[in-house]
Amino acid sequence: MQAYTRYQSDYGYRRRVDEGMTPVQLAEFDAKVAEEKRALVAQAPRSAPEPGPTAEPSAVPAIADERHGSTSGYAAGCRLKEACPGVALVGRSCTQAATEYQREVKRRKRAENGATAPGPSEAPAEPADDAPALLAVRDQLAKSEGRVAELEGVLSDREQVNAAQAKRIAELTDRVASLELELDVAKSAREVTLSKDAQLVVPPREANPSRFRFQRDDAGGVVVDVDGEQPGFVRFDLDQSGALVGVAVQSGK
Repeated sequence: MQAYTRYQSDYGYRRRVDEGMTPVQLAEFDAKVAEEKRALVAQAPRSAPEPGPTAEPSAVPAIADERHGSTSGYAAGCRLKEACPGVALVGRSCTQAATEYQREVKRRKRAENGATAPGPSEAPAEPADDAPALLAVRDQLAKSEGRVAELEGVLSDREQVNAAQAKRIAELTDRVASLELELDVAKSAREVTLSKDAQLVVPPREANPSRFRFQRDDAGGVVVDVDGEQPGFVRFDLDQSGALVGVAVQSGK
């Protein structure tokens, strides 16, 4: 990009490029031209201005001596403290008087605006312990702590109630499962009839015929084997005519 910019702006460079000079030849040519320019500049005559006379410090103009040491007696020579006659007259130079005047003006402005700064010996006032705002904050904090303790107690009671309910639900679930088992055994027992020769007669079942398996024991009871459960015992009570008058179910667990 730099070579392209120079090609567009420098006619001599563009002409040399068009003539077929290589980049190395262009660099050598530029170095040669630069050396010739430096030689011409060194040979050119130079004229340096002669140093002029050193300016002497201006003296204090002749004014009334009583004006020095105040804001109205400043002159060019009063810039130096030793050259101001006010030091010998009133003990301060005109520059010191101007500085003190500016300080006084700023102090008065702060006093008018009610923003007087405390002196170096004054310490900032500390807030009292019984300040109304502080007491209000303490009361609010105490109420918040009491509310938190109350909520923690309610939460603890709620957890105890939930634990008791969960235990009761577990007990009821176990009881329901046991009742369902007894109900299934009772329904199956009703379908069983005894013939005159004390043999079990089981009617055909529509589904899962092997769920209950009955076996007559020597004591006159019937052993019921339930799939997936421990064996249970069913006692059939018969009257003199052989009719079924009662059924007792006992789990084998």
